[in-house]
Amino acid sequence: MTDDWGSQTGLMISPEMWRKHFKAHYRRIIDEIHHWDKDVIFHSCGNVMRVIPELIELGVDVLDPVQPTAMNIDEVGRSFGGKIAFSGGIDDQRLEDYSPQQVKDEVRHAIDTLGKPYGNAYLLAAANLITPTVPFENIEALFEACHAQ
Repeated sequence: MTDDWGSQTGLMISPEMWRKHFKAHYRRIIDEIHHWDKDVIFHSCGNVMRVIPELIELGVDVLDPVQPTAMNIDEVGRSFGGKIAFSGGIDDQRLEDYSPQQVKDEVRHAIDTLGKPYGNAYLLAAANLITPTVPFENIEALFEACHAQ
């Protein structure tokens, strides 16, 4: 499912408005997806911290992406780890500026924060697309660090 509800700093509408106008519709859609024995990957860029508890209640299986420039991944992991799986966590907005070692450090931190403590219910990925301006060495470092874990 692809809906963008977050900006860099918070929801685009109030949580109350989201609950009033959208939650029941999501419940029907998610229930139908689960009826067919499929997992629900819910995509929303930005800071959606205030509705993650509702997404968990609705049965969302994977939150995509965890966007580090918008949400603190340590807080996301502490607050919601073990209740929902995560995707993302690698800051695509800084990936081109990092050294290869910084990329590896970010990968290790994301895995240790979002994955390992929660049975590795984590899909390591950039929080959004990897642009052509990202040096190849950084992409290579991302893959190397992922495989080393």
